[in-house]
Amino acid sequence: GGQFLQRSTKLRNTRWVIGVAVYTGKDTKIQMNMSETPNKVSAIERSLNLFIPALFVLVLVFATVWAIMAGNWVAREETKYAWYLDVAQSSATLNVEDPTLSGFISLFTFIVLISLLIPISLYVSLEFTKIFIAIIISGDREMWAEEEDIPSLARSYGLCEELGQVTYIFSDKTGTLTQNLMEFRKMSIAGIEYGRGYCEVERAIARKDGRSLPPDPPPPPGLDPKFKFVDERILFGRWRELPAAAATDAEHLLLNLSLNHNVQVEFTKENPTFPIFQAESPDEGAFVEAARNFGYYFHKRDMKEVTVRISKGPSKVGEGEDAKFTMLNFNQFDNNRKRTSTVVRMPDGRVLLLVKGADACVMPFIDTKASPAHVTTQEHIDRFSEQGLRTLLFAGRFMTEEEYTTWNDKYVAASLLSEGREAALKMLAAALEEGHDADNQESYLFNTSCKFTPRLLIHGVSALEDKLQQNVGDCIAQLAKAMIKIWVLT
Repeated sequence: GGQFLQRSTKLRNTRWVIGVAVYTGKDTKIQMNMSETPNKVSAIERSLNLFIPALFVLVLVFATVWAIMAGNWVAREETKYAWYLDVAQSSATLNVEDPTLSGFISLFTFIVLISLLIPISLYVSLEFTKIFIAIIISGDREMWAEEEDIPSLARSYGLCEELGQVTYIFSDKTGTLTQNLMEFRKMSIAGIEYGRGYCEVERAIARKDGRSLPPDPPPPPGLDPKFKFVDERILFGRWRELPAAAATDAEHLLLNLSLNHNVQVEFTKENPTFPIFQAESPDEGAFVEAARNFGYYFHKRDMKEVTVRISKGPSKVGEGEDAKFTMLNFNQFDNNRKRTSTVVRMPDGRVLLLVKGADACVMPFIDTKASPAHVTTQEHIDRFSEQGLRTLLFAGRFMTEEEYTTWNDKYVAASLLSEGREAALKMLAAALEEGHDADNQESYLFNTSCKFTPRLLIHGVSALEDKLQQNVGDCIAQLAKAMIKIWVLT
């Protein structure tokens, strides 16, 4: 909930808080999930651990059989008169007076003689081989992170020989195959696509087809260093020059980008004028950065108030007049709704609902009559997805004061529940976003019998690119040549 601070939470906008520590000691997730580190043993070591005892048993069998035969031979009458053995000088293994003792002593003699069947030195040889392979892996210049200057590291010498036996690889995508650095590449407003240049997937398809694409145009001077979006039609506040309907949609989209989030803004002593956005996810940070370069600069957040610096025309990034928005409610993202929403009071007093989420979870609740570009927008979403871009649909609507007051009373009551609080808040969030005709209904995404009236208006679509790690394509190609199957979990 909003009053619960999890581990590693950073304190913002206040010098101190009063709280009670809960879930400490053995009740913490870390302690409850802790278990003994498993001993990782390779297949070769497991085989050796079976073969060595088997060989030792075989040695004992051979030595026992031979010792019995030796005892019987010493007990024979002919052995007593074998002058060439000098039986008069009896020894431990040749005592004609006590053949049983001779046979027993011979048992250990035979064990020593055939102990070479047990390859004890093989363990040492294997360990040296593993160390040698680990040194080769750690010194491989093809597996070196140049930016951080971090080489590859074989953390477990005992598993080096397993590399040649790998047949399946299960990999995450974000942060593993990709850099988890989101770049705002394209967008769609009022059925018009914006954003010049090509993403990696487009270039890969072109190379496969034998075509060459021109290089991306360089960003115009004056943008933030990491912002690579290029389209002079809407940068630096030029979106205000669009036709009236498109300009209105662009304004609402930029409000959605700059307000519908939990981002915190910070400034460093070295550069007190340049913001550093602390976001829960790279997507949120990319949205706020994009809004800043489009003329809606998320500048400050207080407890319930957000300051956005809005450019009034073509101007430099970060310049404009400050406008204060009151954040009335915020509905967190969850895996069921797959969207977030916030209710904002505008500087002129109007109440605005802002929604963003996956197109499949927002598009069914769009008022298609009031959003004539919904078909073209869906085509843009499909095209962006085919290009490997991460798309989100932004929508919203204005609420009457009476409608908001009625909904907020239910929201406050649900937030005070001791049991079922989370489920009640999710239900209220779904009712607000989807326009339910009755109370206490689950989301239409899970209960198709839910009656609702589409009320949302499309603001626009964003398309982010999460670029692949360097040489990922070549790496996957080499793994495929080695007959290794790769499953990517998205």
